[in-house]
Amino acid sequence: MQRWDEGAPASERGKATENGSNDVIKVRRRPKEEEWLKNFKANTKKSEQLREAIESITDRFQARLVSLQENVLPMHEVNGRLQIKQKNIQRLIKTIDTTIQFYGRTNELESSIRDGNPSHDLEGYLENMECLQQAIQFFESHPNYQNQTENMFRKKLWCLGVSSEFLLRTAQHYYSVDNLLFQKLNLENGYNVLESEYRSIVQKNTIQADSSVLIESLDDQYELMGSRAKDIKTVRDMTALTRLGVWLLERERTRFLTHYAKIRGDNMMRTVSAIAQNHATLHAKMNSRTGAIKNVLKKATGRGEKEKRAADVDGGEADSALLMAGCLLALLEVEEAIMVKTIPDTARRAQVFRELVANPLSYVVRHTQRVVQESDSEKGVVPLLPLLRFLSAHQTRLHNLATNSMADIPFEAMMRQLRVKASSYINEHVEKLKNDNSKFVPLDGNVHPITVTTVGFLVALTVHRHTVTQQLLLMTAPHGTNSALLLPKLFARILSALGMTLKKKSEIYDYPALSNLFLLNNYNYIAKALEDDEDGLLPVINEQNTQILSFYHGEIEQCIGHYMRSWHPCIATLQGVQRVMDDKNMIKNMLTNFTREFDQTVAQQRDYCIADLKLRAVVCEHVKKALVPIYVSLLQRVESCGEQFFSKCLCKKPRELTPEKSTEAVSRKMVAWKAASSIIVVSRSTGRVLVMQRGAGAKFMPNALVFPGGVATPSDEKLGPPTKIAALRELFEETGLIIDHHESAATSEELMELQEKTKDDPEYFKLACSTPPVDRLIEWNTWLTPSSYKQRYMTSFFLVQTDGEPEVRMCEKEMSHYLWADPKECLRKASTGEVILPPPQVYELSRISQTPCEKLHLHGNTTHVLCPQHVSWPDEQKITNVLPGDHLYITEDKFNQPPRKLPLEEIQVDPHKPTHRAEYKVKPLYSMCKLYMHNLAPEYRNSFHQFETQSKQLA
Repeated sequence: MQRWDEGAPASERGKATENGSNDVIKVRRRPKEEEWLKNFKANTKKSEQLREAIESITDRFQARLVSLQENVLPMHEVNGRLQIKQKNIQRLIKTIDTTIQFYGRTNELESSIRDGNPSHDLEGYLENMECLQQAIQFFESHPNYQNQTENMFRKKLWCLGVSSEFLLRTAQHYYSVDNLLFQKLNLENGYNVLESEYRSIVQKNTIQADSSVLIESLDDQYELMGSRAKDIKTVRDMTALTRLGVWLLERERTRFLTHYAKIRGDNMMRTVSAIAQNHATLHAKMNSRTGAIKNVLKKATGRGEKEKRAADVDGGEADSALLMAGCLLALLEVEEAIMVKTIPDTARRAQVFRELVANPLSYVVRHTQRVVQESDSEKGVVPLLPLLRFLSAHQTRLHNLATNSMADIPFEAMMRQLRVKASSYINEHVEKLKNDNSKFVPLDGNVHPITVTTVGFLVALTVHRHTVTQQLLLMTAPHGTNSALLLPKLFARILSALGMTLKKKSEIYDYPALSNLFLLNNYNYIAKALEDDEDGLLPVINEQNTQILSFYHGEIEQCIGHYMRSWHPCIATLQGVQRVMDDKNMIKNMLTNFTREFDQTVAQQRDYCIADLKLRAVVCEHVKKALVPIYVSLLQRVESCGEQFFSKCLCKKPRELTPEKSTEAVSRKMVAWKAASSIIVVSRSTGRVLVMQRGAGAKFMPNALVFPGGVATPSDEKLGPPTKIAALRELFEETGLIIDHHESAATSEELMELQEKTKDDPEYFKLACSTPPVDRLIEWNTWLTPSSYKQRYMTSFFLVQTDGEPEVRMCEKEMSHYLWADPKECLRKASTGEVILPPPQVYELSRISQTPCEKLHLHGNTTHVLCPQHVSWPDEQKITNVLPGDHLYITEDKFNQPPRKLPLEEIQVDPHKPTHRAEYKVKPLYSMCKLYMHNLAPEYRNSFHQFETQSKQLA
């Protein structure tokens, strides 16, 4: 079928198609548009209906608003006014209730405050005070209620059932000015009562701190140990003190704080004063009680007793000032901890603290100032150094306390004076060392006291290096000086001056050998001090001179070489031993000459001393190496000449003496006897002497009464002069006593344990007494065991005085009994045989019994060694001990004279001859001991203590 547009042109066909499409679209859209129009008309109609409904509602709401405005608002305004009136009524009713309440308690408060005692019921009293204060505050804060109550009570409050007239009188009474003033007066009186009660509470609960506990709470540097602060008790109970103080501060009351400052300050003042008055006893207690603990801790941590030489100097009053300063700061720290609780307000607490610290701080500063002014120039700077170190370490705090306190405290002036004085003492020490012209030298060539003092001085400066450098040396040094070199340069000056002085003193000796031993002992003492790491001298000096130790070692070797010259005569007699061949006469003469020279040299050097045991062994080895080889060659020559010649020359059978034994004999002659010490403890108060009885099984002097003592050990040299240290150590071992210590092994478990350990190992003694009081020992006498004894001891006798008769814990291994004996009574019992008293004890007790305690220090025998020479009586019933100065005493080789037996006419006491001896029976040994001393030559009479003996009965 042909389409309707198939025959038309293309353009026409296109137009016809487009027109046809539009017509179709129009036909299709018409129904939709008609539907939309229909809906629109319907919606318009609904909208009109809604508008009419809303207008109707709006008209009705407007009508209602008009109705509310006309009817409800007036009612709301009336209700608001009623509510305000209701609140006013409620407030007034509450006021009336409060008034009635206060009115009911008024009389009770007034009477309880006026007549009450807060000490009986503090809480009740404080509660009443609070109620009264609330009442006053209430009426002061409601001054307008009086008019309201007058107008309202009659009109509004008749319904309460209380007379309105009564309420009016009550209100008028309480709102009156006079009544408020009266109540305020009552309140003020109550405050006064409470402040007075506060004063009583402070007084009642304040206690003086135990001085010994306070000192034990300080460490080596006099600083308070934190763990020990709680042990310092200055208040009994802080409960009431804190409660009342805080209550008063909350109410702005501060006048009561003056009571606290006054009472607590006075209490602190009493404690510091007590320490000042009894510092010697208290300081000894601190050393005895805490010294062991501190030194054990040091040992455990690898620290030694670095300050042992520095502490040998008795600080005296300087120690007192240091102790007071340390205790004061400790008390202040304790007080601050208390005040944090009792006075919480920081500003008030600071004010009270300023008032409290004024008097104690002023006392300590002025005491220290006086100590510095009166310090002993002989003791020098050493006692002042610990004080300067402590004060400079706390200078800022002490300066602030002094500046802010209520008193005029010259702290800065005191510090300047202390620095100037200490600095001048250092310069004086160097000058005295340079210009020392004293002629005293030890008779045995031992270490000179000036060396010990100087080394101790250097150690003290080292211990306080920072203080010395910053507080003293830097003060006078030129600007820009390297402070690290100030102390090394000072040490170099001091050691140089010491060396010059020692060389001058060595020239005083008559014998070159003794002169060289003197230098040897002193140089060795210095070298050992430098080598001691604990002293710390060498690092300081090495900053200036690294060769200092090598220098002293070289000097020691040189001194040994010079000393060996004294043996040249002996060596010279043996030099030709290889040339004598078999010439018996030459051999005999050579042996005789050697023996004579050897004995003379040994006899001359018997009194010489080499204090250091190691150095002594080195010197002996030098002598042996020089003598023994050529002496053995001589003996071999003698032996080659036949046994008969050998025994004849040596006065021994060949089997009894060989060259080896002869060599040993020579070596033994060169070895000194053992050094020992004995200590005589005398009670100042009773005059009695501590004596010990040896056990029956003792090897030496069994059952005899002796003084504490024993042999010196190498450990004694580490603490100071060996014989003095040995005396103090043996006293501790045998009795448990430590001189100048408050406690002993009998009263302290620590010391008891250390006593037992010291018996087994003398090294432990330094833990019990780190700074032995060697200066307290009086050099009383020296006894040498007679030559008849196989074991001999050079025993130094020392005397020391003590207060009272301390309790003893005896060493039962060595002793069987002890007693504090009256010297005269002890001598009487010895004369009758009741007790065994050896001659040295008889001699010394006789001297002590005739000398007042205060003069004992004037009668020490320090010139001669008492070596008794035994002389037996013909009947062998008695023995005479001949002493120096006696006409029978042999002075040549006096220490090695064998026992003698003399006729009766020679040995009997002659009243006209020089006599110095002891006589006693052989059985029982030492019984009936008698002393004689008369007609001595001036050299002996002036050297020995002259006391009454049996010589008096010869007249």
